[in-house]
Amino acid sequence: MRFQSAISQIHESREVIVVDDASSDGSDSVLKSYGEMIRLISLERNEGASEARNAGTAAARGNYLVYLDGDDLLKPWALLVYETRKCDCAGYLEPGIIVAFWKYWNAYQETLSGSYEPSVLA
Repeated sequence: MRFQSAISQIHESREVIVVDDASSDGSDSVLKSYGEMIRLISLERNEGASEARNAGTAAARGNYLVYLDGDDLLKPWALLVYETRKCDCAGYLEPGIIVAFWKYWNAYQETLSGSYEPSVLA
């Protein structure tokens, strides 16, 4: 499960919320085995990605959000990079959006195409 990359962040101040959008493949029992490492929100019926994100957003307690889908992966230092990019703007403006680095990989972890370096948008 790709959300393990969120659990593995070296940044200590994090909250991992996993929204189970009424999966029928037994994911819920696997998710429950993570105990207090994650906050599990189980939707009663499949509502789609937007509703799942809304449910996770409503449950979040932090100041910043990082959304991951089932095929997304965070490098262990990702949250530190986001925090650094935010601090780079100290005294100038408070960023509204931080656009993170991304890359496409195939099943063999080979880079396919595209990448984007972190930047801050007002």
